[in-house]
Amino acid sequence: MAKDGTKKWSKKKKVFVIIISVILILILVAGIAAGIIIANMKKARESANVFAENPHGFANLGVRPNIDRMIDISSSDLNKMSADELKATAFMLYDTAMTNFKENDVVIYDNCLTSFAVMGLENKVNIDSVTFKTDEEYFRIDYRLKNTTPLLDAMPKFEKQINDSLELVLTERQYANVTQEKLIYQKVKNALLDDKSIPYADWENSKDYPVTEELRDKPVFSPVQEGKYSLTAHKVSVETMAKAEIKYHYAEGYYEVKISLDTTNPETSAAAVGNIREGSGDENANFDKLDITFTVWDSGFMRSYQMDEGWKAAALGIELLKFESMFHYNMYFSYSEEDTDLENYPDYLSFMEDLAQEE
Repeated sequence: MAKDGTKKWSKKKKVFVIIISVILILILVAGIAAGIIIANMKKARESANVFAENPHGFANLGVRPNIDRMIDISSSDLNKMSADELKATAFMLYDTAMTNFKENDVVIYDNCLTSFAVMGLENKVNIDSVTFKTDEEYFRIDYRLKNTTPLLDAMPKFEKQINDSLELVLTERQYANVTQEKLIYQKVKNALLDDKSIPYADWENSKDYPVTEELRDKPVFSPVQEGKYSLTAHKVSVETMAKAEIKYHYAEGYYEVKISLDTTNPETSAAAVGNIREGSGDENANFDKLDITFTVWDSGFMRSYQMDEGWKAAALGIELLKFESMFHYNMYFSYSEEDTDLENYPDYLSFMEDLAQEE
């Protein structure tokens, strides 16, 4: 799971599966025509990502930072490596990138498409996320916007109520400073797109969601803090990798790494599995897919990060209501002064204004 990914749903999971179960029963009792369900499934499959790529207009996402080559592993070297040596090298590349991530100003743009399925019906929700970090400040904002949810489309009269209950349309923002004196979290039950497909939130309607809540997680983001930054709550190590593949793109100067984490190893998801078990009501719920593809500049800086995270559960322990969920993370990184300057980002400025009014 990408950091904060599974936890975003943990508080509402139990409500989520109960309501989904009720909806399914109502659908079956009402005898909704199979043609409607099939049409909605087709709509879900065909619906494109509603967010434009890089909608926030960052100038240097995926652009190599102006830093000399630090890692020198040739394609020839990679071809000679055993499976265990590839795992060790993959971990070294990830660990090096995470160390450099913590020690430098970074902005991440992440478009996460989440999908969940109950009894074969697929439903999708987009999450557009931006994370800024400097030595002193951490700011993150997530726009969660419903894409297609056939279960809800089948019952339009209850759509808003269910959207609110399941928090399918929601914006969250959080802020921390390095002293940890300010750990601020806020949400509002709306996430909107303007005419240029740029997401925004109406914080004027957030009176029920004050900015004084403490962050659910205290982020490790500055070189003066103990601990390492990680892009996922799952443990990435040689021991938790099932396999690893590495390719060096010499002309562009980056390594492409594909790893599959071992979902049968209890250490892999020890920090995340409790959330899905508690939320689903299924003590046997577990992750069944953790595939990561990341690219690292040969200067040792993360270039991009993609992850497919899947898990399965029997909702409320009822085998009939099998629940499957998949998170598709697509992250792109920038280290340029222009992009990492928080004063250039409207959402941060708006948040600071709101904080000033609260004080």
